[in-house]
Amino acid sequence: FCSTDGARKESHTSGSSIGIALFGNFEDRWDAHYLGRDSEGLIEFKKDWIIQLQKELNDRLHHKEATFVPGKYRIALDPDTAAALIDEYMWLLSGYAIAEGLSPFKRDSLGKSIAPKEISIESVTRWEGLSHTQHFDKNGITSQNIDIIKNGVLKNVFLSKASADRLGLIPNGQPSPVNILISGNLPRKDLSEVQFIFTNLAGMHTIDSATGNFALEGEWYEVQNGQISHYVKNVGLSGNIKELFTALSGKLDNTKNYGSIRTGT
Repeated sequence: FCSTDGARKESHTSGSSIGIALFGNFEDRWDAHYLGRDSEGLIEFKKDWIIQLQKELNDRLHHKEATFVPGKYRIALDPDTAAALIDEYMWLLSGYAIAEGLSPFKRDSLGKSIAPKEISIESVTRWEGLSHTQHFDKNGITSQNIDIIKNGVLKNVFLSKASADRLGLIPNGQPSPVNILISGNLPRKDLSEVQFIFTNLAGMHTIDSATGNFALEGEWYEVQNGQISHYVKNVGLSGNIKELFTALSGKLDNTKNYGSIRTGT
């Protein structure tokens, strides 16, 4: 079902996950899009899933170039893309990054509002359906479930013994994120309130950790009159990841597991 000219099927498994990698160009392996990720168990190739996969493949092979005017827009990030960005955001909240000056957050950011009051982010040592389990860190310190952000306020950062000592804090057994749960009561949004839905962002590793500034290239679907319209490749998205999280205004009801992160659009 992935035999359309210009596509290549390749199966990847990692733990209980499986994915299909679609390449629009055999010569350019970076031009890849991973579909069908499933962290809750191996995918059953049912008809409706195959139809959705075929649609996304067809969209990629018949994409349009962006014709919009550069500016500020109301956008949405699908769960996979949101999870990838959240993963980068969590790195900025590590004690190591803060102590080394590799984060826009500082020691005195603790206790301050860094997100809408409706948003909470928790890192838990175990969660059914997510990929990680951790009982203690490399120093033998018992790993605790910790609130990173509670009602928009930064409550904790990820601390090893070394980074905790440098910041004058108590280690919590989570020097890095384990399983990240995004929760909160942001207003439910429908597609009529957004103009574009990003389905992929490339170059996450280029985000400037010290400032949070980024300039990424992505792919999106345009939304017209509340309906998903056509697929667009090679769209630039720039901004600041810290400011991006303070500007969150809503979510869609499509929460899913993505590796060790549970989030929605």
